[in-house]
Amino acid sequence: MVAYYISYGEPPRRFRWWLVVALGVAGLLGMGAAVGVWQYRAGDDNDGRAEAPPAATFADAVSDAFAPGADTMYLVDISGSIEASGHLDEVRQALSMLALDESGPAGAAVASGSRAALFTFGGESREPKNVVGFTPLRDTEAQNSWLVQVNDITPPATGGSFIYDAINEAHRRMLTPPDGDADAGRDKVLVILSDGIDGGVGECRRAEADQAVEFCVGSGGDPLPCDDLPGMSGGVSEICNAVSSKISRYALLQRLVDSSVTVHTIGYGRPKDHGWLRLVAKRTGGEYTYAERQ
Repeated sequence: MVAYYISYGEPPRRFRWWLVVALGVAGLLGMGAAVGVWQYRAGDDNDGRAEAPPAATFADAVSDAFAPGADTMYLVDISGSIEASGHLDEVRQALSMLALDESGPAGAAVASGSRAALFTFGGESREPKNVVGFTPLRDTEAQNSWLVQVNDITPPATGGSFIYDAINEAHRRMLTPPDGDADAGRDKVLVILSDGIDGGVGECRRAEADQAVEFCVGSGGDPLPCDDLPGMSGGVSEICNAVSSKISRYALLQRLVDSSVTVHTIGYGRPKDHGWLRLVAKRTGGEYTYAERQ
């Protein structure tokens, strides 16, 4: 018997719809996982990268934050870079208006019996300095005392500022008022004025070519973020290890969110450094303002 086989080529392949569906599901799951990892690594900072609201003057921002019927603490960053940029003069003028402006928002807060306090931070200390404790500004004596203390604000001898440590301690003091304070039950408002840069300069050494650093020391001896000095030129002689706050910004954020304190933030300097300032205001029901130079 002779058998004959006739070949018409390979049989046509069937469309495997289940394979297409499986690959599509796997792709979606992979994309979701990648986005999740990115969000986890980015952390809450994404919330703080929203576009900044329209800028205001220092005077308007400080006055608008003075809450009627509440205790308002102004916590002011007075590090050396702020003095060098000229912002500190405008901060002094804005804080002075709390005791002088009778017709604006600050005047309304004063008339309602609101109390104001002034703390500053900067330099090597990790704790804020109590310049003026909580006091109403309704009488002339209190107003004059406020004006004297505000205009006597001077930057520390060393640069840098431990913003998160200072805020943490200021917040603790707000929640633990002195014994016998009849107004201790008032609403609490914390107003932070800062450029948003945390830390200072640790050990310094001579600069080496192509060395990645965080802080530089220029010919004038003032520590600056190295990205302020393109190419590390212009007389830069040393690089320094950065030292930062002991409390993390995320732990501090959670502590503020868990409390009943409303946090307003007024940012000066470079808006790109204000991510945490925007975030903490948003998460505590406050407002972030970028204060323009007048």
